[in-house]
Amino acid sequence: MERRNVNRSTSGDGGADNIHRVAQPQAGPEVTDISLVMLNAGVNFAKRNKKLTGTWLLGLFLLCFATGLAVAPEQEEKYSQIVSKIDHDKTLRAERQLYIAEEEYYRSKGWFSCDAYCMEKYNRMLEAESTYKKIKAVNEAQLSKAKAEVGVFSEYGVQEARDLFWGIFAKGKGFSQRSSWYDLIFMGIDSMGRDEQLLSFIIRWIFQLAMNFTIGMTGTLIAFVWYLWSMVTTYQPNVFVATAFFALATITATSLIVTFLVGLYFSAAGSAFVIVKAAGPNFRLGDGGRRRTRYIPAGGRYGRPMGGYGRPHQY
Repeated sequence: MERRNVNRSTSGDGGADNIHRVAQPQAGPEVTDISLVMLNAGVNFAKRNKKLTGTWLLGLFLLCFATGLAVAPEQEEKYSQIVSKIDHDKTLRAERQLYIAEEEYYRSKGWFSCDAYCMEKYNRMLEAESTYKKIKAVNEAQLSKAKAEVGVFSEYGVQEARDLFWGIFAKGKGFSQRSSWYDLIFMGIDSMGRDEQLLSFIIRWIFQLAMNFTIGMTGTLIAFVWYLWSMVTTYQPNVFVATAFFALATITATSLIVTFLVGLYFSAAGSAFVIVKAAGPNFRLGDGGRRRTRYIPAGGRYGRPMGGYGRPHQY
């Protein structure tokens, strides 16, 4: 659009009109919906990385529908018979004796020394520890023998892998939540001294929360993969079966972690976009764009005289 600015002036030849056209800025395009931008970005990434997308979908499919192979009645009966031979009471008694021996040893020793009485308690603690480890090793071997009857791809193996993952996932999520609460407290104290706007503080905390969950979920995945192989070997599978189960379980866990983090990133970005859009064009991070008022003495900043006792100056 153009606006005509007409300046009429009379010249010597009869008053010709001088017409000046002043160009006005064009209205900018409306901001595209953030959800559509994210959706298009996800679709384009999936098209460019078909193998990664297929692996991710495979992991989600296994997460939702893989429950393990059904155990035959004969296998389940053998499993129950072997497990019933494990003496759990004996294990509990040995663990209790170890706990008592450790308490007696720690009460008998000094800060930097251990006398004859202390050494006696120390030797008893070592004997109790050795006894407990032997009983525990026998029970684990018995349980491993029972697991070998059903197989790692059975309902027992799949459910144990699920329990292992969700237990570690809960710990990783708890770590991320505690870290975010601590950041909320200390960032709030820091923002009080910086005279920061509330919306700016919320955006900073949202991205810090996303970072905390990234660290927590990455640690969750690493810990799960670390303990997974030990769990698989207790079922005594051959190398090919063990490798296949380990790979599929790792893909499933990775797909879930990636889905969780991507959803978190989208939520954080969408929340920040809504806050910035609602705050208007004058919003900025940091001290919130507030201008402080300083009073200049009556003599002026550089000694130039000024009227009155001084005037406020903004900088």
